[in-house]
Amino acid sequence: MSLAALEAGSVEMGWHAPRAAQSAALRQALPWMAPAGPGLYAAVGGRGLSGWALRALAPALAEGVAVHWIDAGNRFDERGLDFPSRVRLTRPRDAHELESFVCAQLPEIWRGELLVLADPFFPLSDAELPESDAQRVFSRLLQAARAVPAPWLVLAMPRPCPPPRERMMSRLLHSARRVATPGAGLG
Repeated sequence: MSLAALEAGSVEMGWHAPRAAQSAALRQALPWMAPAGPGLYAAVGGRGLSGWALRALAPALAEGVAVHWIDAGNRFDERGLDFPSRVRLTRPRDAHELESFVCAQLPEIWRGELLVLADPFFPLSDAELPESDAQRVFSRLLQAARAVPAPWLVLAMPRPCPPPRERMMSRLLHSARRVATPGAGLG
């Protein structure tokens, strides 16, 4: 199904919560997200944010929770991952590939797993990316997050970028159901 079909409501697809055990495992791994229903959840931090999220999710992965990790910043490190088969990894090379994957391909392949969008500001901060493209891609990412009825954990790492793009972080945080900062009691 396409993003347009999801948005138009022409496809009946409600969010299906994981089995009770998976749901409990996810609540235990990321208690600040509970209940992890559909919508954006943002964790804001620096370079170690992806590692923090992966460590936090490890117990849930051990319990059988599946994750689709969209690695926009190319920082995912599967070394030491005990359950690599439970993490589906996508690595878009630039903002246009990120947009294409999240808006066109993901609605077709999503199967109810937690979605992790890691470092979406990395490709959007590219100085070579025209401003209109950066704004369009970011708006479409937010639109896709509303259309694909999943819990989305966005790992947001602030990055230097041209002034008009500085507002993207605040737009993301405003769109999120909950916002957390690792190191603030998130475990």
